[in-house]
Amino acid sequence: MNRWVKAGQKRLDELSVMMVYLYLVNHRYDEIAEVPDHDLILEALKRSTTELGDDATYDEMAAYLRGFDEDQIQGVVNNVKGIYHEMKFVEMENSDHDRWHAELIPETNHPATDVRLIDLEKGKIKEVSLKATDHESYVLEAQREYPGVPQYVTEEVAHMRGVHSTGLRDDVLTAHTEEVIGDLREAHQPTDFIPHVTLWTAALALAPAIKDYREGRLDREALLEKVVKVTGMKLAKAVLFLSLLSFPVTAMPTMAYLIFTLLKEIYLTYKEA
Repeated sequence: MNRWVKAGQKRLDELSVMMVYLYLVNHRYDEIAEVPDHDLILEALKRSTTELGDDATYDEMAAYLRGFDEDQIQGVVNNVKGIYHEMKFVEMENSDHDRWHAELIPETNHPATDVRLIDLEKGKIKEVSLKATDHESYVLEAQREYPGVPQYVTEEVAHMRGVHSTGLRDDVLTAHTEEVIGDLREAHQPTDFIPHVTLWTAALALAPAIKDYREGRLDREALLEKVVKVTGMKLAKAVLFLSLLSFPVTAMPTMAYLIFTLLKEIYLTYKEA
């Protein structure tokens, strides 16, 4: 049994790093699932840029969003919110069982219009523009630029002449979008756990030395020297492994190495038993 305990202590650093990573893989984005329409917002985010494919992962979306500073991110939120508004409108229109079928116009930068409405009874098609805003000036500008295009707007400006309401509120759309984007940008990274892994592994590694100090077999100076040395080594390993696990390109090879190291230790311990 002692042989297995020693083997575990020997690979405690690798095991601790793996536990942190596996925890994050399973729980890093849990809060997003609590946001209403989070799936639509994530699809809207991917639709908003050519830098994210349809199969983009949470990590890839988070990395993309962290590339924007605080001044730029509001523009991203507004763009994603606008697409989310369109997608939500299409979803609602296609679930009300009336004669109208709605579909997004494939091009996100299509001039003037965003959604195509198809009259299933008469076969007529009309293209409309959607605006998620609480500013009348934004709607007036669109009406002047595209006078023949029907404008479907959020509730805050639905009182304006010549517009139709989508039945959605801009403030609600904004809040949901900001929450999802905020959760993606602020999700914990492996490097956030460097202090925790360092302290945990160093404390366990130093336990025998502390016991020796208390029982008089080790003086204070020797103990401090050992604390500095061990903590430095544990910090270096935590920084190395957790940094590598923070990037999609290096995460999987790093995990493969850690697993191989643990399996090798198990094999050698079993062989010696």
